[in-house]
Amino acid sequence: MMDKLDEEAIEKIELQSYSNAQRLLKEKINVVFYDCTTLYFESFSEDELKQNGYSKDLKFNQPQVLLGLISTREGLPIGYELYAGSQYEGSTLRAYALS
Repeated sequence: MMDKLDEEAIEKIELQSYSNAQRLLKEKINVVFYDCTTLYFESFSEDELKQNGYSKDLKFNQPQVLLGLISTREGLPIGYELYAGSQYEGSTLRAYALS
């Protein structure tokens, strides 16, 4: 459903997630964690987002996407970015920080 939203709506959702995490924790968020994972599809058809790439699930012949997730120390998600499945994850943190 997120691909049906424009950038302004997505930014509002991310800000709301961050605000809710701060409210739940009742303290300033001073540490965040970033991790990437691949999500594969039971399909063999690629498109501009679903692409074959390095698969942590050993599904190298199936299209996937790469999900970068930022969370608090307690594991509450506060942001994410979705990348094409062929994207090298080593460059995603820098790309996310610059966006």
